[in-house]
Amino acid sequence: MLKPLSCLLFSLLLSAAPLLARPPDESRKPEPRLTLARGICVDRQVRRNPPEAGMRVGRDDVRLIKSMGFEFVKLLLNPAVLKSGGSLDAASMVYFDKVIDMAAAEGLPVVACIHPEDDFKRRVLGSAGEFEAFAGFMTALASHLAERWSPTQVALQLMTEPYGSSPDPADWNYWDRLQQRLWTSVRARMPRHTLILSGDRIGSIEGLDDIHPVDDENVLYSFTVKLWCAEFGCYQAAASPADRLRYLRDMRSVLEERGIGWAYWSYNEPFTIMTPDSKPFWPPTSQTPDREVLKVLLPDHQVGP
Repeated sequence: MLKPLSCLLFSLLLSAAPLLARPPDESRKPEPRLTLARGICVDRQVRRNPPEAGMRVGRDDVRLIKSMGFEFVKLLLNPAVLKSGGSLDAASMVYFDKVIDMAAAEGLPVVACIHPEDDFKRRVLGSAGEFEAFAGFMTALASHLAERWSPTQVALQLMTEPYGSSPDPADWNYWDRLQQRLWTSVRARMPRHTLILSGDRIGSIEGLDDIHPVDDENVLYSFTVKLWCAEFGCYQAAASPADRLRYLRDMRSVLEERGIGWAYWSYNEPFTIMTPDSKPFWPPTSQTPDREVLKVLLPDHQVGP
């Protein structure tokens, strides 16, 4: 789904209170919880596997992200290129596995974000059979992640900006019902990892009215207790440099004053952390981090000489 070309504040995600649905394993140990305070999103939707060279994230990218002072990376996983029937095509995870391994080697946790496109969302949320196949895929993916990385290395966001489900609570594809089904199956395979859920209607505030928190201390939810800002940023071409800096400073200050972690959107794609003369998606050797933006986002981090 294309991001609008303007200053954006995206889904705020928070820790759910222990209410309603119960997980399948009452003996699970949710600790240690992953801290997601100051991170950055890599806005690269992989539409073929392996991805074309310009869309790949390499070790130098990961090291540059860490050197800038960010504490975690949000990585987009397109289920359309990973799913095989009702399961995961493990071979298709080779590229993503390498990226997560590179981040882990640098001590950077990864939020693996399920990031479907419009046709995929509408198909999966509009057909019972397609949804069951997607649930099977998510279960297999959860097993894949849990077997390879610890709860301090990876978290799983079940779906970014969901839409296309029924607004009627009586229907089978009411989003709250579907999400709890996904959470139940994924939590069974990832008993100690942080899971991130969201409200309907592209994760908007209005969609939160329809969400019932699950009984899980290690879930981040859209707007319910501790908050987490999943994405925020400002498109360079939509604002003057001074206005952009003021907006980013204000957003970061407000979030952190309230103890809200965040992920900046994005790394070196159109919503970039780089200088205006840096070209989107080019290798890190051709990029120059924008020192002024870094100063307002990470004021206590030394940006270099």
